[in-house]
Amino acid sequence: MRAIEQRQPGSAIYLYDLSESADSALRRGFSGRGAVRYTHSPPREWAAPAWVDKMDFQFIWPLWDLRETVKFYSRKLRTLLGARNENWMLDKKAHTERTRRTLRLYAQKPHVIGRTLAASSNNLVFIDVDAIVLKRLDAVFDLDFDMALTTEAPEDVVVGPWPPQCTERPSYPHIAVNVGVMFVRHSPRMRPLLDAWIREMETVHHLSIEQTALAHLIYRLAPQFYEGHYRTQRLELEGGAQASVMALPMPRYNFLKMRATDRGFGPDVHVAHFAGGKKQEQHWEWVRRMISSEFDVARSDG
Repeated sequence: MRAIEQRQPGSAIYLYDLSESADSALRRGFSGRGAVRYTHSPPREWAAPAWVDKMDFQFIWPLWDLRETVKFYSRKLRTLLGARNENWMLDKKAHTERTRRTLRLYAQKPHVIGRTLAASSNNLVFIDVDAIVLKRLDAVFDLDFDMALTTEAPEDVVVGPWPPQCTERPSYPHIAVNVGVMFVRHSPRMRPLLDAWIREMETVHHLSIEQTALAHLIYRLAPQFYEGHYRTQRLELEGGAQASVMALPMPRYNFLKMRATDRGFGPDVHVAHFAGGKKQEQHWEWVRRMISSEFDVARSDG
């Protein structure tokens, strides 16, 4: 939050609290803060594809075998003896329910974007809570798009089943985009695109539910989208609607590949995204160091 206030001063910050509690730390910390528009959206209000609640453990972990079984019971025994590891899966039923809840949470992104566009007349940058803004982002909207997404380099895009051994599963562009950072123009063309994205989540069954659904929607309608950056692509949507999309380089606008040995961010990184396991406690020390060093440099440059 402080990063947005410092790097993007004057912007309204729409903060969506998706926790169950109406008295969360987010509400206490930010609901009265000047630029923040705080909204509580608890799980009972979420809209998510019906298939998520039918998803079973086999869908989540299709390559479970004897080796996984031995590992599973070994970890349960070690836990009984006092060992602890936050990455261990110790209960299949609980793991399945946690995964269902995570997917329902992820599926809120197009709804959150739609609510924000309805509440504001400004362009929007959607940023995951585990990402941090390092440089101003206004100039991106000088480009020609309704929605701009950060994508892998063309040679790194992967379209196929996941896991790749499960050849009976559908092929999706599952290594292609990352929707932790999205640039959205305030335009009437966005509503049909958001609706198409929501419909795509009903048919694309994947653990990166919202990300892979949007990637697949674009792949179906404009497969050349993944062939390069900074090129406007038109999508023909249902009912004659149209929208334009653009691929932006992930290392610049959604940098994900930081390491514990890094001393800071490169000069071209506009948004750093501490996705996945970097939020685990074992990484907190170096993550905090990197973020603090960025702001210390900013203060010294004064």
